[in-house]
Amino acid sequence: RGYVPSSVCRPSLATMITGQFPHDHKFGVGIDGLSANRRVVQERFKRFPPLPQRLRQKGYLSFQTGKWWERDYRLAGFTHGQTTGSPVPNSVGANADPTTGHKGLGALDRGMSFLAGAEGLRIGREGLVPVYDFIRNRDDHPFFLWYAPMMPHTPHNPPKRLLRRYQAPDRPKTVTRYMAMCEWFDETCGELLDFLDEEKLSDNTLVVFVVDNGYIQLPGLNWFHKRSKLSPYEAGIRTPILLRWPGKIKPARHNTPVHTIDLAPTTLAACNIDPPAELPGVDLLRICNGQAVQRDVIFGATFRHKPSKTYKPKTPDDAVDFRWCVANQWKLVLPRQLDAPPQLFDVIADPHEMNNVATQQPNEVTRLRERIDRWWLPDIEKETGKAKK
Repeated sequence: RGYVPSSVCRPSLATMITGQFPHDHKFGVGIDGLSANRRVVQERFKRFPPLPQRLRQKGYLSFQTGKWWERDYRLAGFTHGQTTGSPVPNSVGANADPTTGHKGLGALDRGMSFLAGAEGLRIGREGLVPVYDFIRNRDDHPFFLWYAPMMPHTPHNPPKRLLRRYQAPDRPKTVTRYMAMCEWFDETCGELLDFLDEEKLSDNTLVVFVVDNGYIQLPGLNWFHKRSKLSPYEAGIRTPILLRWPGKIKPARHNTPVHTIDLAPTTLAACNIDPPAELPGVDLLRICNGQAVQRDVIFGATFRHKPSKTYKPKTPDDAVDFRWCVANQWKLVLPRQLDAPPQLFDVIADPHEMNNVATQQPNEVTRLRERIDRWWLPDIEKETGKAKK
């Protein structure tokens, strides 16, 4: 029962690397649009040091690959990386987009080079050689790898051998491409794990698998279902969180709700670094080892994502669309609109959230609303300098 704090990539990824909620670290919460200038990024990482900075004290080298929205990788303390925030030369023609007809990665990525960099689309789709080279050439330093390919993200351009596997007379082409992209990404993960085996690194390497946000491909359209990405619903915020560490973690399934804010303290603990008190997450290795953790609720929020001509939020509280929490089987979703009713779901009995039972369970609504407010309000009051009603 894993969750991300927000169902879109930028705030979600920033939470993984800092261990903080989006309304605290402020990346991707609508106040910067789709980017932030270098000074702003530096200031935020100074306030909330990301994992590569924290791991340096133990001599770790760190390598950023793939999706990365916070300009130059070095701003986060990575010692090596691909994304600099500058355009890169065209890639091979294999990355042409079958839907739009764009040829080559440079043309396809022209609009996002200053954000993720075209390397964000290359890694995985064009192999893992940069990853292999980094691991082989690290001179036995311990390492931290950020493998975040833009897969199965658009462009959906899987190889024909995988595309054929999912073709069916009644299946729309957009869905077929998306399904093949999922397997293509899966293949690259397998290749990376095989490489760790070949290099005899598996037994001493913690591997974490997580998805930054959910996505439901709509038939016939290169777009996502409104109850997935950018939404507060399970299809947007629910993710598998998998930990693999042979000899240290016994294979098991745990039903405790967990969160990607837990990845930072978990990683630090695995590296024998005491997680600092300001990190709100818990060490997932404790759950893996059967130890109790003090948590009975997890939280998150979704935001407007980017300003418009008429909408220019200055704080995360201005930009929030929904706040939510999950406690046991209950999930409460609070829309921003004052006249919009709360939504309460039993996500164990009703995982697709088809039945809003808020009117039947008013006590649960009141209890969980108070929990959300206690989580949200102190940080917002610090941000605005005044209490919010």
